[in-house]
Amino acid sequence: GFPYHSLDQYLHKLLKAGHRVAICEQVEDPKKAKGIVKRDVVEVLSPGTAISDQYLDEKKNNFFGSLFVIENTLGLALVDYSTGEFRCGEFTLDNIHNILDEFSVSEIIIPESQINILSDNYKLKSFFITKIPEYVFTKEVAAEILTKQFKTNSLKGFGIEQFNAGICAAWNAIRYLDKNFMGKTKHLISIKLISNKNIMVLDPFTIKNLELFNSLSNPDLSGTLISVIDKMQTSQGSRLIRKWIRRPLLDQRRISERLNRIEELINNHQLLDSFSDKLKHIFDIDRIIAKLSTNKANPRDLINLSSSLSIIFEIKNEV
Repeated sequence: GFPYHSLDQYLHKLLKAGHRVAICEQVEDPKKAKGIVKRDVVEVLSPGTAISDQYLDEKKNNFFGSLFVIENTLGLALVDYSTGEFRCGEFTLDNIHNILDEFSVSEIIIPESQINILSDNYKLKSFFITKIPEYVFTKEVAAEILTKQFKTNSLKGFGIEQFNAGICAAWNAIRYLDKNFMGKTKHLISIKLISNKNIMVLDPFTIKNLELFNSLSNPDLSGTLISVIDKMQTSQGSRLIRKWIRRPLLDQRRISERLNRIEELINNHQLLDSFSDKLKHIFDIDRIIAKLSTNKANPRDLINLSSSLSIIFEIKNEV
């Protein structure tokens, strides 16, 4: 243990070493306490849920995965608590490693009744695994809680209403965060379907040998595709280009739309230079909002958020 004021000094080291960190605080007024002031655990941080700037890579998402199996179907929910990104879908069990590697999952949570089946049969011991209680038993219960979380009447608008295992995995993810962060999940306001439709699926072997994100011969990024392509001015842009590289499009219409946007900027040097200059001054809005939701923001974060939103408004007026 160590004092709270030393948290920033040690937290990222413990998380990178694969440990959980419980944060305890006084929960009563010292003036009114009789004897020792009561303390309690107010947060439990883990590699897949931490939002410490020193721990996170601003250019990468930090997903944790929630797994839930119904018969031979794998339900998977992915949450980046630091940005509020929330996804879910369903896959065959033999595809489990591909999807976890695809999103570079840093932690997975599994119901205790399923952990032996998944961990032993599918060799998940290389991942940071958290065993959780049986939070949910039916899709109906899970769907009801998720609609409350997203403040909607149903899940139809998200395109996930038919995915029983996926919905259960998503609810487990919400419950896990709710328990570890004492209800601080307000920035999780929607969910997207993980779909491989019109996407070229790249297996881990291909990603490794093409040196998309990691070099086979160098300890750094030199020689990788991402080092050549990622010239983004914002953290959000860097995370987005990684997703695009990892999941290339097959839909000709969507590819053409992207290329048309790029062509328009290339042909308009004045607009391109203006955008590039303005984007340099935009901070990581997604992660600032997450800090606000978890009561971890400081005055500098608020100033950065305000200035970033003002610049976005200027860019919008130029388009």
